[in-house]
Amino acid sequence: MKKMVTVLLVFPLFVCFYVVSKSQFIPQKLALLGREWIGTGLKHTFIFVSSPKIYEFLRMDGTFTLTGWHIPGEMGGVWAQPFKVLNGFSLSFFESGQQWNLANPVAFSHGFVWAKWEYEYPGLRIIREDRPLDSPGLLITIVIENQDAKTKDISIQWELEVNIRPAWRAGFSDAQDFVQFKEGILLACEKGRTIGIAAGANIPPLHTRLNGQIAKLVYNVDLGPHETKKLLFLFVVDHEGGIEGAWQMYKALVHRAEVEALRVQEAFHKKLFAGLVFSCSDPWWTDTFLLAKANVLALRAEPHGLGRYFYAGIPEYVQLFGNDSSYSLPGIAALGLFQEAQEVLELLLRFVSQQSGRVPHEVSTTGRIIHPGYAVEIPLFISACASYFNWTGDLDFARTALPICNKALDFLLDFWDRDKDLYPEGPGMVERPQMGPEKVDVTSYLYKAFLDLAAMAEDLGEKPKAERLRAMAIDLASRFNRDWWIEQEAVFADSLDPQGKPILEGHWVIAVPLEVDIVDKNKAKKVLARLEEGWVSEWGLVHTRDREPTVWTLPTGVLALGAFKYGRNELGVNLLRKIGHTWKEGMLGAFSELIPTGGEVMQLWSGAMFVRGIIEGIFGIEPKAHRHQISLSPCLPKNWKFANLMGLKVGTHTIDLSLEREKEGVRITIAHKGEDALQVSLKALGTSLFLEYVQETQLFIKD
Repeated sequence: MKKMVTVLLVFPLFVCFYVVSKSQFIPQKLALLGREWIGTGLKHTFIFVSSPKIYEFLRMDGTFTLTGWHIPGEMGGVWAQPFKVLNGFSLSFFESGQQWNLANPVAFSHGFVWAKWEYEYPGLRIIREDRPLDSPGLLITIVIENQDAKTKDISIQWELEVNIRPAWRAGFSDAQDFVQFKEGILLACEKGRTIGIAAGANIPPLHTRLNGQIAKLVYNVDLGPHETKKLLFLFVVDHEGGIEGAWQMYKALVHRAEVEALRVQEAFHKKLFAGLVFSCSDPWWTDTFLLAKANVLALRAEPHGLGRYFYAGIPEYVQLFGNDSSYSLPGIAALGLFQEAQEVLELLLRFVSQQSGRVPHEVSTTGRIIHPGYAVEIPLFISACASYFNWTGDLDFARTALPICNKALDFLLDFWDRDKDLYPEGPGMVERPQMGPEKVDVTSYLYKAFLDLAAMAEDLGEKPKAERLRAMAIDLASRFNRDWWIEQEAVFADSLDPQGKPILEGHWVIAVPLEVDIVDKNKAKKVLARLEEGWVSEWGLVHTRDREPTVWTLPTGVLALGAFKYGRNELGVNLLRKIGHTWKEGMLGAFSELIPTGGEVMQLWSGAMFVRGIIEGIFGIEPKAHRHQISLSPCLPKNWKFANLMGLKVGTHTIDLSLEREKEGVRITIAHKGEDALQVSLKALGTSLFLEYVQETQLFIKD
């Protein structure tokens, strides 16, 4: 009887849960130039559809809702930074006394720069497609198919909720919006601002209506038996010309909006499929690398009046960040996106100069410094500049960046290293009350910054300075391995107290020494084993052992890079796989901030750290473009038969690399094109070779 009661209680609950949960799911598809990935997603999952000048943040069912915390409830909708312009919009259809709101699609698909929803109603099939424009603007295409053998007279209502308001910490307050209609076109502006918006369709409305900031435009469509028609709804933003400028922009664009939308898609696909291409014997890894690259490109940002950079995360972290950019730029440069990386660095260099060497933590989309910067961001930024120079060989950039980086280093040591022990007392990536003033990540990244700045100085003819910086790095590494080591825990401290005593709170930053290669080899083996045992969960590196089990992509990527540095290649591969898992959760193809999902819907360093893991870790690539050199220390994962990197750019050189497993080891094939000879160093063989203008060679290393 007890067992039967249990069954009777559980069974109805199970059925109820299944029915409710099933109704909340929707088939979703990611499509990129003929390639497709299929999945399912919750209808209320948030999605991001973008071009650099405008983006939508809405739900997978096509509806907009209140969300966000930087500006409470305001982070969704349509944004043309540095302004939000719409809370959202909706489309409703009326026919023979029936009403259908486009809110329950039977399918959803997207390609990062477009999103499509499919709806089915009695006798009707409707497809909606949203495509951002670079104007900036948004094109909404509606295709209506009459599936009946009789004529249908359909009314379509487009309802827009205008909300023109400045971005978070923009430096000026929200003001009153003015909304009006002119010749069937919605026009709006904000009091005292130059921004204006316009919205309409490729057919005139039957009538319009205003209710405060909610505008309704009603259109009529006659559909013959089995007839299909297409309607275009256009929304544009003019940051400088106000209502009149938006009105003129709308009239100029309405008949060529589809051409511009296609141009945006083509530009995205060209960047995505051209340049660096990775493939291997495991299709999941091939796909994940491509999607990581797509995430980076989808986060391109061009707020009006500021410049070009990458959003750190959607929807909250759309500001320019020092640390997010610095972690991500080595991966962005490795992808061959040289111009995009340079634009970010030059923008940051401008703010670093303004602050006499301090690297800003956060800059608003209006260019206003929100937070002047943490100590850890200075060495991270110096290394990001060096990484870009190593990939590009851009001497003009190096000549500009070097004196600013020198000033940044001086600021760090003068302002945050008062006791002059090269263990800065400033804030790091993790700040908790129990921690001491000197942080392990700040110290570790300072070590790497010394070496990176030394190499850049030497390349620019400043040899004495380079020698001083290297001597400081050697001294720092020696003392670090003594002062920060906790033998009984077999890890380094995450901070030192004011008396120099090691403190271990168990935060993820204790993986940073491995990432920057400051750890003695005998200690590195112990640290990796200890972290794998006590800090790595099924999803990756936990934030804090025993207290904060949340797993973030960044710490997991940091540990992956450290594992590759010290020969724990399979651990590195396993951690990268955990980062890659995020694209199958939530919005299909989007690398989220947390693993398996959570935080920002799309996070820049998630995709960028995965890219770095492939290029710096699995292929072991260290470029020196100015010297026409590249170093390789590849490690083909045990269950891979081959791996290829095609179109790798190192300065003026283009390189194809192939790793192929054979019975006794791995064959490396290197093909090179360039104006100069390229010196290739193979660490595993302890040798180097020179490749002329167009040349291919093969090498063999034992597994």
